[in-house]
Amino acid sequence: MKLSLLLAEIKCDVPLSCPMDEAKMNINQERAAAMLRHHQIKGIEPMMNRLNIIEIS
Repeated sequence: MKLSLLLAEIKCDVPLSCPMDEAKMNINQERAAAMLRHHQIKGIEPMMNRLNIIEIS
């Protein structure tokens, strides 16, 4: 197996040590968008906007 595939594998069977409600991320969207623009990172800001609308369950 290629090392890149092994490194990119998402483990879904790992037990969580905290409830999902406590694992939610709170992102200051304005600050994050300013940082992305400052570093000329494109493509992530639209995804952040979608995540702000859709609650991850």
